[in-house]
Amino acid sequence: GEGTRLPLLQDVFADIGDGQSIAESLSTFSAHLVRAREILDQARPGMLVLMDEMGTGTDPAEGAALAQAILETLVARGVRALVTSHLGALKRLDTEGTGIVNGSLLFDSTRIAPTYQFQKGRPGRSYGLAIARRLGLPDGVLDRAETLVGGGELEVEALLTSLEEKERALTEALASAQGAQSRAEAMEARWGKEMAALDEAQKGAQGAARQEARQLLLEAREEVEAAIHRLEVADAEARAEAAREARARVEEAARRYQDPGEKKPRTRPRRGSAPPVIPFAVGQAVRLVSAGTRGTVQGVEEARGRVVVDVGGMRLTLPMEAVEQVQGGASPSRSAPSVRPERDLVELAARPEVHLLGLRVDDVSLSLGRALDAAVVAQLSSLRIVHGKGTGALRARVHELLEADPRVRAFRAGVHGEGGAGVTIAEIQ
Repeated sequence: GEGTRLPLLQDVFADIGDGQSIAESLSTFSAHLVRAREILDQARPGMLVLMDEMGTGTDPAEGAALAQAILETLVARGVRALVTSHLGALKRLDTEGTGIVNGSLLFDSTRIAPTYQFQKGRPGRSYGLAIARRLGLPDGVLDRAETLVGGGELEVEALLTSLEEKERALTEALASAQGAQSRAEAMEARWGKEMAALDEAQKGAQGAARQEARQLLLEAREEVEAAIHRLEVADAEARAEAAREARARVEEAARRYQDPGEKKPRTRPRRGSAPPVIPFAVGQAVRLVSAGTRGTVQGVEEARGRVVVDVGGMRLTLPMEAVEQVQGGASPSRSAPSVRPERDLVELAARPEVHLLGLRVDDVSLSLGRALDAAVVAQLSSLRIVHGKGTGALRARVHELLEADPRVRAFRAGVHGEGGAGVTIAEIQ
């Protein structure tokens, strides 16, 4: 595999297979010992030793003791050795500092077949009784054999069985988790692309909307400035005519940029017509047409076509057409006509409060500018600006714009009950 490192080896010695010989009077155990002696005579660093079934062919206790002594000698001489054995005593040599490490090949206990998967650091289980049962040895013999196995050996086998089962379950869980992680990463990448596309589309839509609004405001301001210029050089009658003409042009500009789904603004009366006047009474409950907010009439300027309304503790002077009676309130006569000044579309949209929450810092200038325009035209004395606390960037931008606007006499942070640091109160000239 990637990253594998192999040592440089000078010699390789092997003791593999059964070397017994009747001619040479060698038993299986004797043949193993002859080869072990040759290996020990030449053992040195840079040498690889392969020994199969070490310690077999004699009494297991003596074979295990001899095998351990040989292994310890090879380690002391710096020899690399790969040794196989079924002796249980050798499994306990894997301790810190010995230079001996257990290893095993996994075995499928259900199929009684090897899997050929190497596992480092763990001794292998013994499947002798399981294999004997599969090969058809009588049950009575096998049952007796199980009772003769030492208690310690049974505990070790049970522990190894438990470890294998837990490791198998852990491997399956890990594979499932990795699959879920891969699916989650793929989904995250896909949603990331879709969110980026949506964000680009939103930016494009917002840019187009800002451009339309900016164009509308520029045209409206041009119309107002032209009207002001004509008023400055005209007599009283010409001024009234110029005012009506300016309002008509502003409303026409607004209609050109109006969303087809929006409610159309109220049309102003034709020249010479006398719109009905609603003589409101002091203390009467009314509703602001544009905002739907309720208030109470504090005064009526019938000659000027205005009404003073208290809305949440704030006194607003508004055109009469911007206010309507609340059902159940007094119903004053609508028959008495009087001529009153007409108001333009900007004044009807005036609010004593503007919400900037959720806007980007770059978008604040347009929204706040339009709110101030409407408040000035409607002759509001103050404007409540809701920008929230957040990081403070929105509030800082609002204060920067208010400080540079000559129409703002002063501004302050909201006090308790007004919204605190999340609100700024601007006093208008």
